[in-house]
Amino acid sequence: DRGVSVATATAFPNPCNPLTTIAMAVPTGSLADGTNTVLRVFDIRGALVKTIAGGNLANNRITIQWNGTTDSGNVVASGRYLYVMQSGDLVAKGNVTLVR
Repeated sequence: DRGVSVATATAFPNPCNPLTTIAMAVPTGSLADGTNTVLRVFDIRGALVKTIAGGNLANNRITIQWNGTTDSGNVVASGRYLYVMQSGDLVAKGNVTLVR
């Protein structure tokens, strides 16, 4: 068991209104791929807002788009949101600011 490796991720555009793309760098030899990727978005209090499964792997990066909605389809308020992206043995964390 190789455990979990910390990866880097960026959100662009950031700030966003409302669509942002979160991209995680995938190092050579990683077990990560787009199909086993999960993005979780949290509000600033730590409450889970959105879970998105499956990403696109290209050019050693996995990307997932978030459109500023919750799992139930509601539009989220302006503010800062935290994200955790996990794929295989990689985990990346960051934040994005949504401005409406």
